[in-house]
Amino acid sequence: MREAYLIVWCAAALSLGVWAADAAEIPPVPAGVGGFFLAALSLGLRALGRKRAAWVCCLLFACAAGMARMGIADTAWRAQSLRLAGASGTFSAVISGEALCVSGPEGYVRYPAEASSVRYGDGAVYPVRGALYVYVPWSGEEPLAPDTAVSVTGTLSPFRFYKNPGKMDLEHRYRSRRLIGRIYAEAPGAVEAAGPAGEFPLEALAARVRGSVRASFAPYVDGARLSVLMTLLFGGHYDELPEGVLEGFTATGIVHILSVSGSHMALLFGFLCLLGRWLRLPERAVLPLAALAMLAYAALAGFVPPVVRAAVMGVLAVAALFFHRDREAGIALGTAAGAMLLWDPYYLFDVSFQLSVGASAGIVLLYRPLLRALRRLPLPEWARQGTAMALAAQLLTMPVVLWDFHRLPLYFLPANLFVTPLLEGSIIAGLAAAFFAPVFTPLAGGLLQGADYALWGALRLNGWLASLPHASLPAGGMAAAETALYYGAIILALTRGWWGAPPRRRALAAGALAALLGGCGLSYARRPEAEVFVPDLGTSRAAVLSAGGRTVVYYRDGGLPLDMGERELRSVLEYRGIFAPDVLIGDFTACPGETAFTLALPVKEIWLSSASAAKAASVLAAHPESAVRVTDGGRMALSGGLSAATDGRSWYFAWGECAWFIDGGSPLRDVRPAAHRVWIGGAEPFRPAVNHDTMEWFLPEAAVYAGGRGAQSGEDRDWFLLSRIPLGDPSLDGMVTVLRRDGAWEMEKYSPSGMTEDFFSLK
Repeated sequence: MREAYLIVWCAAALSLGVWAADAAEIPPVPAGVGGFFLAALSLGLRALGRKRAAWVCCLLFACAAGMARMGIADTAWRAQSLRLAGASGTFSAVISGEALCVSGPEGYVRYPAEASSVRYGDGAVYPVRGALYVYVPWSGEEPLAPDTAVSVTGTLSPFRFYKNPGKMDLEHRYRSRRLIGRIYAEAPGAVEAAGPAGEFPLEALAARVRGSVRASFAPYVDGARLSVLMTLLFGGHYDELPEGVLEGFTATGIVHILSVSGSHMALLFGFLCLLGRWLRLPERAVLPLAALAMLAYAALAGFVPPVVRAAVMGVLAVAALFFHRDREAGIALGTAAGAMLLWDPYYLFDVSFQLSVGASAGIVLLYRPLLRALRRLPLPEWARQGTAMALAAQLLTMPVVLWDFHRLPLYFLPANLFVTPLLEGSIIAGLAAAFFAPVFTPLAGGLLQGADYALWGALRLNGWLASLPHASLPAGGMAAAETALYYGAIILALTRGWWGAPPRRRALAAGALAALLGGCGLSYARRPEAEVFVPDLGTSRAAVLSAGGRTVVYYRDGGLPLDMGERELRSVLEYRGIFAPDVLIGDFTACPGETAFTLALPVKEIWLSSASAAKAASVLAAHPESAVRVTDGGRMALSGGLSAATDGRSWYFAWGECAWFIDGGSPLRDVRPAAHRVWIGGAEPFRPAVNHDTMEWFLPEAAVYAGGRGAQSGEDRDWFLLSRIPLGDPSLDGMVTVLRRDGAWEMEKYSPSGMTEDFFSLK
């Protein structure tokens, strides 16, 4: 290992320390003390000439530094006004960023705001530490600008984070922004503006510049494509995009271009270098000006993780050119990632940071090997380079993409080869037009019209690719063993010892690959015979049963006007690789009117009670191809040995000697429970769910309580604890999975560290 690349390994060790401190809640003081001694030991070993030992201690120091930095960040987070959740009063705050506007019948505008104090109804005023979101009804008027002081009357509601796997981590993102809650204003008059506060002048200036650029572009760009061009130039604002654009870019795998990243910085740098040559400026004058322009551009785009990473890497690349060391891209990436984590360790959990750093690392590590391999194919050089670049950016981020989005774009190569150049041409023309608009309007207008034509072609071509059959491959998330095998294979492919001459290193690499393959094979061999998982859906309830090669989805709508249960359920299903359930059982009796639930996945059969069928028009309209069965009682059989029984409220499923009972408030007396049983249910707001008659009839060996936190929930949970029946609660433990394997029940409770509890064995 070259000593110059030590900073890259230190960045990786720093990331490991941040992750470990978050998972294990390591205090900052012990980590800091340990890091101090490791740093001293590393310096001592370096002075004694023990270079390799000094490197190891340096890496351990970086890991300890990551733990200490994460501990400091958590301490600072706990110092925010977290106990104000549920408080009602008038909050004094300053708008800290640009508003998010959502039009429609239920339109609203969301302001990010930095709170300073709260005044209660009795006149008492208390300081507030933290940021918050303010939601206000919106009917199209101009929203308030950043840096505006406001007074907001309302109740501070806490954020509700659903603890399910396979989704973006919003909790750490909100901690990074110090968000303590949100206020829903009932009317626009609940928010009173008091003029500029002078606390966020850069944000206000950036908003004014973006508004001025948009106004100067409007006469030359089609209105529907203007929002796309502005998003391409400055990132974000996905809510302003025309319908279908974001989905199309996601389907073809080029959605990253809608966020300011390294490609934007490279285009800006290239434009400035050409401009400098045109003006005949010396290189040593152009490079510092380019670095300042990148920082200014990052400020206009907002300092979100990919923008910060791209700006830092861009400045480091300019510095490398300035000092004639332009081949150290890996060092620049390691420096940028390490600096970002030291600034804000919560970046590690942000999907935009993960994708940005992962794609950049893939290009640094894999671009040249892939390009050498592609030179064997009869392709033009531009096609080889574009294909190698697209593959390199995708390979390292594939597990992250599958974890968060559960699908792989199949047409990302043609999209990157043909659509991306058109979009990059629009970006170059847009940047040039923004520069020339104040001084030479005709040239800016011509550039913008060219950008508009290029953008039209890109959108049409990308829309056609996205509409092709199987544009995105439903794949689900990768298991831990599969992820280890995937990255292990990439590491071994890049290791010289695997291809080189020394037999010992080659044998070691072969042994590592065999161990990874063995672990993946063992994971596949120990797959459960049958399982049921209950995700955390808030007021709604769901259970997904897989047995005998069949999948049954039970969903009970919570009846709220705004219910996030469907979004969470679909995300979990896709993460688990379930894209076409066999049966959907809907319970919509709690809905005051027609349910909004649809479950936008293909379903073979839909089972409803007569009471639920009267409120299921949206579900039936979304699945015209599905067979529908309305029943208030009876027995059903599916292939694979799985059978079901119901009285219209409760459901009993049996497969061999295993049974699962979804308690709807009534036992099924005419059913004889199987030998090994799992109970699933939960309390209603004013009615207990644990009925002694039901329990005497069913007598479960394990239970999942999914009823929320109502008045009866504590007593219901206590019943299982006192009866020594193993219990999982999604509202407390996250998604709970009860699976049958090797003649034993096992329970998995989701947590970021992936903890598994094997709680019960049957001899």
